[in-house]
Amino acid sequence: MIAWINGAYGSGKSTVAQLLCDRLEDGYIFDPEEVGNCVRERKPKSLWKDDFQDYPSWRQVTFLLLKELCEMYEGTVLVPMTVLNQGYLEDIMGRLEQEGIPVLHFILIAGKEQIVSRILKRGEDEDCWCMRQADRCVGILGKEIRGVLVDTNEKGPEAVAEEMISYIQQKDPGVKWKLRQ
Repeated sequence: MIAWINGAYGSGKSTVAQLLCDRLEDGYIFDPEEVGNCVRERKPKSLWKDDFQDYPSWRQVTFLLLKELCEMYEGTVLVPMTVLNQGYLEDIMGRLEQEGIPVLHFILIAGKEQIVSRILKRGEDEDCWCMRQADRCVGILGKEIRGVLVDTNEKGPEAVAEEMISYIQQKDPGVKWKLRQ
């Protein structure tokens, strides 16, 4: 099973993915950003796009790697990645589902003030790429882009992870969790 964790930059995707991975007996984090950087950097700088998701090869390689991973690995694959284009989600998640691979699509929701605060707290400047995407993320996620909404505004990462764990357990009772220590 794949648990795709979508959300604005600064919504807590990576933190929550790590918390979930720590709790899953067989969790694995797959980061499509690494694929995107590789795809971009294998091209001359004159061909670089502002967003590597705009390369069809990013979507194709991400799909192929996730498909292969799910065919070889029986654990839960956690994918923390913001995707704001429904067509791109279909290119990856839609094709995975057509291949019979179950995908849960979570969307971490946060208000713009919360997002801006979190991005600044992690040391990025006010004009960084993530900050420039904040309005777009807030306007699209949970509205045009649909999934299981998880409000992160008044919750810490642990509470967000617990809410997602409850949902995953409902959808797939066979998922193995580590006992809390």
